[in-house]
Amino acid sequence: MALTATEKLLCNKVSTDYDSVVAPAKSAKTSIRGKTADLDTLLRGMVWSPDSKIDDAIDQLETGVAGMVPGDDADALNDLASFIDNCSYLSGLAPVSAVVGSMNGLFEGIDDLVDSLNQTVPEFGAGALANLINQLLAGAGLPGGDILSALLAKADNLINCLDLACRAKDPSYNARLTIITTDLDDLYTDLNINGDPLNPNYGKFDYDKLYSDIGMSVVQQDKINKVITSVDKAKTDAKKAIDNSVSSIKVATKIIGGIF
Repeated sequence: MALTATEKLLCNKVSTDYDSVVAPAKSAKTSIRGKTADLDTLLRGMVWSPDSKIDDAIDQLETGVAGMVPGDDADALNDLASFIDNCSYLSGLAPVSAVVGSMNGLFEGIDDLVDSLNQTVPEFGAGALANLINQLLAGAGLPGGDILSALLAKADNLINCLDLACRAKDPSYNARLTIITTDLDDLYTDLNINGDPLNPNYGKFDYDKLYSDIGMSVVQQDKINKVITSVDKAKTDAKKAIDNSVSSIKVATKIIGGIF
C-alpha cells in the first residue's frame, strides 16, 4: 500500500528534520575530537601514581570544594546580605542572581584546584580533560548530562521511523535512509560515543574503547575512572550547593523580606 498524502508529508518532515536534530552534536565534534586526542596522548605517556596518592588527592579535592561552595544556613545568608549591602558593584542585584552568577567563578576555582593537583598526581590532568569532554557531551552543561546523548537517541528513533513507516511503503526513501544512517554511524565514531542502544552506556563517551585502543590495564583504567568520577562529582556537588543556597534565599525572602 502506497503512502497517503498525509503520510508522505510527515515522512518528508522526518527526513528533513535529521539535519537539525544532529546539528548540536556536529557543532561539538571538533572540540570533542580535539580533547579526545589530547586525552589519548596523555594516557599513553602516563606515569601512574600509587592508589594511596590518588586517594589523598581526591580527599584534597573534596575538602577544597567544600570550602568553596556557599552554605545555606542563617549565617551564610547573613554573610550574603551583608556583602551585597557593602559592595556597590552588587548593589541592586537580587541575592539569587548574585549566587547563581557565581557559578562560573566556582567552576573556575575547581578547575584551578584540579590543575594544582595535577602537578603531583598526573591522573588529574586526564580527569580534567575527561571532565571537559563530559561537559561538551552534556551540551556545555554539567558533566553527566544527556543533551547530546538524547539528541543522538532521537536521531536513532528518527531513522527507525523513516525505515518502518516510510521506506517500507515507499522505496524512494531508501537513498535518504542510507545517507542519514551512514552519517549517524560516522558521528558516533567521530565522537567516540557508544552507539549500541542495548548497551547500558549507550549515548555516553566510550571510555572502554579508548582504554582498549591504548592498551591500558584494568588497574590503570580503575585509577583514571576514579579520578574522572571525582572531578565530575566536584562540579555536580558545587551546582547542588548553589541550588540549595538559592532555595534557602527564596524561603528567607518569604519569611524575612528585606534584602531577601
